[in-house]
Parts: sequence; C-alpha cells; structure tokens
Amino acid sequence: MPELDVIKKLFERFVAGHCTPAEVKQLMQYFHADEIGELNQLILAELEGPEESINVDYHENIDRVYGRIQIGLNPEKTARKLWFSIAAASILILIGVGTFLSSRPSKNNLLYTADVKPYTQQTILKTASGKSFVLSNTGNDTTLQQGSTMIRKIAGQQLAYSVSGNTTAPLYDTIEVPAGGRPQMLILSDGSKILLNTSTTLRFPQNLHNDKGNEIELISGEIYCDIIHNPKSTLKIITPTQITEEIGTVFNISAYGDEPISQTTLIKGSIKVSSGTTSKVLQPNEKAVTLNKQMSIQQADIEEILAWKNGYFRFNGEDLPNIMRQLSRWYNIEVAYTGRITNNGFYGKISRSKNISEVLAMLEKTKTAHFKIQGRRITVMP
Repeated sequence: MPELDVIKKLFERFVAGHCTPAEVKQLMQYFHADEIGELNQLILAELEGPEESINVDYHENIDRVYGRIQIGLNPEKTARKLWFSIAAASILILIGVGTFLSSRPSKNNLLYTADVKPYTQQTILKTASGKSFVLSNTGNDTTLQQGSTMIRKIAGQQLAYSVSGNTTAPLYDTIEVPAGGRPQMLILSDGSKILLNTSTTLRFPQNLHNDKGNEIELISGEIYCDIIHNPKSTLKIITPTQITEEIGTVFNISAYGDEPISQTTLIKGSIKVSSGTTSKVLQPNEKAVTLNKQMSIQQADIEEILAWKNGYFRFNGEDLPNIMRQLSRWYNIEVAYTGRITNNGFYGKISRSKNISEVLAMLEKTKTAHFKIQGRRITVMP
C-alpha cells in the first residue's frame, strides 16, 4: 500500500481514538512533530468559513483535508509537504490539543428557563462638569453643550466631540460601556476614533491636543484606536500596566482587570509601548504582552485580536475559563463551576449577536462541559 494511503488510514484511526502508541509514534515521525506548532493557523484558515462553518464531523474533515493533496502532486515531495502541512495540523487540532466548535444544530443537554441576550446594558457618559448621561436615553443627532465642547450623539452607536477655541486646562470626561453593553464608537475632538468593547471604562480629554490634554486612560477593558497623528503633541494611552505612545497609527489595547495579561497590538503605523523599565517600538502585526510586570514582544494573530470589533468570538486554543470570562463581560452574567472541568483548548468562531444559549450549546457539543442557565447565573458542569 502506498505510503500516503497508510498514513491516511493511521490518521483516520487517530482521529477516531483507536491508534496504538506505536501507531501514534509512526504518525508523529512522519509529520516531524517539532514542526506542528506553527501549522495551527493553516488549519484554522482552511476550516473556517466567512461565518460559522467550522464543524466537528471528523470524517468530513478527513476527506476535505486529504482531498486537497490531489492537487499538485508532482513531484511526490510536494505532495508530502502539502499533506504534512494540512493533515498534521488537523491531527493536532482535532484531537491533540483542542476541539472545534460547530454552528450546526444538534441535540444538547443545556438547561435553562430564560435566555440571556446581548446588548442589554447602556453606555454611560460622565462629563467633567459632573453630569452623567445614559446614552440610550438620548436620540440620534442629540447635542450636549459643555462649555466650549460640543458632544453629539449620531447614528451607528457613535459619540463625536468638537471644541471651539482653546481651553485653559484639560477637561476630562469618562465613558463606560458596561458588561452586556454594545461596543461604542468615540470620535475625539481631532477626528481620531476609538471603539470601546464591552466592560470598558475610558477617561479622555474633551480637547485632545490641548497643551496638557494628550493623555487617555484606559481604566479597564479593550479599545480599538485609529489615531490621527499630531507631530506637535504625541498621544499617550495609559493602562494599569502599560503606556502606549502613538506615532500615527491603528492599534488595539486589551487591559481587562480580570485577565492575567494586558496587551497592545499594532495593526498599522508605529507605536512605542512601555511597561515598567522596558520600552519597545512595535512593528505592524506585533503585540506587547505584559504578564506579572514583565513585557514581551510577540507575533499577533490580527484576526483573533480584532474578532470582537468584527462581531465575533474567535477562539484559538483558549481554555473554558478564559472563554467564560469573555462571555461574562459580553452578556453581563455570573459564572460558577461545579466539579472538575477538563483543560481543553477550543477553536472556532461564533457570532456575538447570538443569545447565550446558542453559544453554550455549541460549547456543549464538544462533550467537555455542560451548562445550566438560571437568570444571569451560568453554572459550568462536567
């Protein structure tokens, strides 16, 4: 039997969980296991569709992946390289380190009496004058005048600032998108844009490039920034663990208080990120990650990092506690655990517009956990 056919049979046995240790060893020798890690993204890109087309039908995945080697098989070395690149990643992800999520309907044991929808909470603006506004209580094209600052609420969940004249001292407003809220676009006085994720609190100057008004504080949460560079006044964004200085750029900052890391990712342009005594200038597609007061520079998966901005949850090896923290912020829920939960990595993409029962049903299909919904309390069970 040709070598590739033998490997395919072993691959099928491995996916089904029937391989002996010797057969697993044979597979890993063929695939050169030390190279598998870098192939995760290949299989994610191959199996993900534009929406939620990831599936957990192992035999369908086998046929789909194996079928790709029928293209361009000359010479045999090329076929082996292609097969290695795709099938090795398939083995690693389908069985070795995680479980794909599927959007296909299936039976599940999800227990709930009432569902939880997204977008149930409203953005709150607190101005420098001490006034607070719940933005849902003001219609579109509503204008608030605060001294020389005009604040306009416009369609598409946007809040725009403009300033007439110069203020003698910077005046700071605070905007909060609570857990369960809808992402909010903030247009600063110079036209720069900041999109706030849910569970985010941001303090910012009404007049961005006032002599002293060039600092923004991300108290907690996540923001996507498209900043217009001002050569006379460098913008600084401060989080509890990092300081980011922009140089005309697009970037994302995540600094949630309930997460062990904070990270700043450069999409376009250039930024300088500082943490403690360490400072680094990032290149596009790099991220500065701070953990335990130590900062490191890593390559970034831009699609994963910006999934929230594009309306999706995207999981690339996250464990269940990490996923549940994301869900708790998005849906404004409380999460409790009973029993021992396996530490699997999850892979997949799910729309953020779904009710939480639909998201949990997808997670249940992996057979790694079960869920019970009681009001806004979610219990995770083995």
